[in-house]
Amino acid sequence: MSAPDLAPNDRLNQVIVWPGLLDAETCARVIEMVRPYPPARGRVGTLNLDHGDIRRSDIWLFDPEPDLGFVFDPLVQAVLHVNQGYGFDLTGFASGCQVARYSAGEQGHYDWHMDLGTGPMSCRKLSVSVQLSPPQTYDGGDLEFRLDGLDPTKLRQQGTLIAFPSYMQHRVAPVSRGERWSLVAWVEGPPYR
Repeated sequence: MSAPDLAPNDRLNQVIVWPGLLDAETCARVIEMVRPYPPARGRVGTLNLDHGDIRRSDIWLFDPEPDLGFVFDPLVQAVLHVNQGYGFDLTGFASGCQVARYSAGEQGHYDWHMDLGTGPMSCRKLSVSVQLSPPQTYDGGDLEFRLDGLDPTKLRQQGTLIAFPSYMQHRVAPVSRGERWSLVAWVEGPPYR
C-alpha cells in the first residue's frame, strides 16, 4: 500500500506579522480603557496557578462586545485574512481576551509556553497579540518564538498584530526598562481532526 499524496501545509508553523493594524491613538485608547480598573495577576495554565518564576504580569480580562468594535472590527478582518493561509476551522473569539502589562519594576515576563491547553483552552487555534506600547518606551520584553528569520524590531512596533497557531511555543522576554503593553486574544474552533 502506498502512502497518499498530501498537500503541503507549510504555513502551520509560521508567524504572521501585520504592521500598523491599529494606529497609535487606538492603542492608547485600549490602555486607557483598562487603567481605571484593578488588574489581576497573570496566571499560568488551566489550573490558573500563580507562578512568578514563569509569568509576572498584570492583566485585565474582557470579552469581545459591540462597544469594543473600535478594536475588534480590525482584529476580525485580520483573522479572516491570515486564516486563509492557516485554514483553521474557526468559530470566533474565545472569552477572556486580555490586556497585559509587563513592568520592569517587577521583572515582567512570561516564560516559554503554548496558548493551547486542556479544558476551555483546548479549543484555541489561533493566537493574536497586538503591541500597544511604542517600542522606545521599554527595553526587553520581546515576544519571541523558536523560529529563525523573524525580525524582532518589526514585532515591537506599536499597533502591529502578531498571529500564530496556538500550539506554537513563545515567550515574553523580561522587561528591563519601562512597561510593555499588549492586547492578546484567541480564536477558537472545533477539535482538530
